[in-house]
Amino acid sequence: MDVAKTETVMPDFLHMQNVQERMFELMEDWEMKVLPAAREQLVELRALLLVVERAFKESLIGGIVLLDERDFIPGNGGIGTHHRLASLLERLGQHHARLANKNLRLELFSLSAIVDALAAAEARTDVLQEQAVAFDQRLATLRQQRADIIQAIELFEKPSIASALKGLIPSDDEIDQITGLITDPKLDAGLLKVVTQKLASHADALEGAKTFSDLGKARVRLDARIDEALGDQRQAQRALQAARNEQEAVSALAGLVPLKNEWLYELRKVELEWLAQAAPLSATMDLDAATVALRSLCEYLMVVQLRYDRI
Repeated sequence: MDVAKTETVMPDFLHMQNVQERMFELMEDWEMKVLPAAREQLVELRALLLVVERAFKESLIGGIVLLDERDFIPGNGGIGTHHRLASLLERLGQHHARLANKNLRLELFSLSAIVDALAAAEARTDVLQEQAVAFDQRLATLRQQRADIIQAIELFEKPSIASALKGLIPSDDEIDQITGLITDPKLDAGLLKVVTQKLASHADALEGAKTFSDLGKARVRLDARIDEALGDQRQAQRALQAARNEQEAVSALAGLVPLKNEWLYELRKVELEWLAQAAPLSATMDLDAATVALRSLCEYLMVVQLRYDRI
C-alpha cells in the first residue's frame, strides 16, 4: 500500500492519542470555571469519547475474528455455502454498524452549552467592564470633590481670610470687597476665586453650603460616599474578574469542537474503508471472489489493529 493510500485509509493513532490527551487536559483545567450546563456537557463528551473508542476496538476485533481464515468452497450446488456467506455478511454488517453509529453519535454531539456560554460571557464581560469604568469614574469624581473642599476649608481657615469672611463662603464680588483686608502676602483674590469656582462646580456635593461649617459637613458626607463608592468599585471588579475568568474558560473549552472533529476524522478512516471494501459483497456473488475480498478486508482490519496496539 503506497503512502498516499495509507494516509487515506489508516488512522494516525499517535495523533489521535495526542488530540485526546489535549481534550482531557482542557476539560480538567477549565471545567470547574464554567456554568453547570457546560460542565454537564463536558462530562458527556468525556464519556462519549471513551464509548466511541471502545466501540471501535470491539468492532475491529469482532470483524477480525469473524473473517480470519474464512474460505467459501462450494458444496452441493453452493446453496449451503452461500447461506454461510449471507450469515457472515450480516454479522459483519452489524460490527460495522456499531462503529458507524457511535461515530455518528460523536459527530452529532453538540457542545452548544459551551458555544452559547462563550457569547454570553463575552457580552457579560463587556457590560461589567462598562460598569467598572463608571464606578472608577464616580470614585475619582468624589475624591476630587473632597480634595477641592479640603483645599477650600484649609484656605478659608487661615486667620487673615477667616477674619475677613466671618465664616461665610464668598462670591467673586465679596472676594473683591475683602481683598484689602487680607494681610497674608501669599494669599490673593485670584487664589480665592479659583477655590470658590471649584466649589461652585460641586453643587451636588455641597447641597447648598453657605458657611465654613457647611463645608465640613459636606466633607463628612463625601467621606461616607467615597467609602460606599469603594465598596461598589471592589464589587464591580470582583464581578468583572469572575466574568473574565469564565470567558477565558469557555474560550479555551470552545477549542474542544475542532479537536473532537479532528479525532473523529482519523477514526472515520476505518469506518469508510471498511464500508468501501464491504460494499461490493453480496450473498449471491462468486464464492472465490468473496473469499478474496473478505481476506483483503480482514488483512486491512488486522493492520489497523496492529497499528492501534503499538500506541
